[in-house]
Amino acid sequence: MKRDTISKLLKIMILGMGIGGFAIFLLVFPTVSKELVSSYPEFSNYYLPWLIFIWLTAIPCYIVLGLMWKFATSVRQGTIFTFINGKRMKKIFFWTVSDTTFFLMGNIFLFLLNRSHPSIFILSMGIIFIGYSIAVISVAFAEFLNGAAALQEENALTI
Repeated sequence: MKRDTISKLLKIMILGMGIGGFAIFLLVFPTVSKELVSSYPEFSNYYLPWLIFIWLTAIPCYIVLGLMWKFATSVRQGTIFTFINGKRMKKIFFWTVSDTTFFLMGNIFLFLLNRSHPSIFILSMGIIFIGYSIAVISVAFAEFLNGAAALQEENALTI
C-alpha cells in the first residue's frame, strides 16, 4: 500500500473516532443516563457528577486524536521514522496515562462518595485496562520510532 493511501485511511479512521466519540460523549451518554435516571430515580444524584466526569475524560482523547492526525500527515510526507514522531508517541503515552489515571481516580472517588454503582465500577476496570494497554503500546512504538530514526540518521552519514 502506498503512503498516500495509508495516510488517507489513517485520517478517515481518526475522523471516524472523533465523530464517534462526539456522538458517544454528547449524545449517547446523556441520553442513556437520563433514561437510567427516569427508570431508577434513586440514581438521580449520580447523573450530573458522572456526566461532567465523562466529559472531562474526553478532552485528552481529542488531544490524542490531534497527535495521531499529525502522525498520519507525516506518513504521507514520508517522514515516519523521525524523532518528532517518537515525541508524538510519547505525548500520546502521557495523555493516555493521564486520562486513564484520572478515570481510575475519579471512579474510586465517585464510588467512595456513593455516586457510583458497583457494576459501573467493575465495568470501568475494563476501560482502564484498555487505556493502560494503549499507553504501553504507544510508548513501545515511540521507542521503535526513535530507534529507527537513529538508524536512519546514522545511515545518512554513511557513504
